[in-house]
Amino acid sequence: MTGSSDLFNHDGRDPRAGINHITVHDGFTLADLFSYNEKHNEANGEDNRDGSNDNHSNNCGHEGPTDDPGINALRRQLRKNQLACLLLAQGLPLMLAGDEVGNSQEGNNNPYCQDNEIGWVGWDGLGREGDDLTDFIGHMSELRRRFPQIRAHRWLDGRRADGTYGRVVADPVGGGNDPGGLEIPGRPVSRICARPCE
Repeated sequence: MTGSSDLFNHDGRDPRAGINHITVHDGFTLADLFSYNEKHNEANGEDNRDGSNDNHSNNCGHEGPTDDPGINALRRQLRKNQLACLLLAQGLPLMLAGDEVGNSQEGNNNPYCQDNEIGWVGWDGLGREGDDLTDFIGHMSELRRRFPQIRAHRWLDGRRADGTYGRVVADPVGGGNDPGGLEIPGRPVSRICARPCE
């Protein structure tokens, strides 16, 4: 979330030099990340040997598509959690096309040879409840735009020399540094407490 200054704060770089992503063209889509524990690359013609076996995925109790409303709600929430982390972290967010609308590659994490629905971006989830997260992404993007702390030009290095931590509370209600002022009725909220150290 803070841009990994321990790895990238060198050679005059600032946090904007880092590119953050959850999914990219070679690997699971975001929807597949929470729908499949195992890759399903059989259609690639390499006996499922191609593509990574290490996907850091979680099928939420069922491999592939399901009609179970509880599993689908959990998958949607996990997608939103990941997107919130991506869009509220230091650095530049990079999203895989189609992740905002639940695009799936049917568990194929290496669709380089699929010139068909598996490898194409499917936009059929646009406007479909449970799949379309464009409004949520718009809200997260607005928070990113509204609070400069999220897109700081200096590294968040942690503790100050006197042992204290600097913080600014990004408060949509306008309470400034008062952490008690953050309330959005009927919505779970995360506080963003961060400030570049002097």
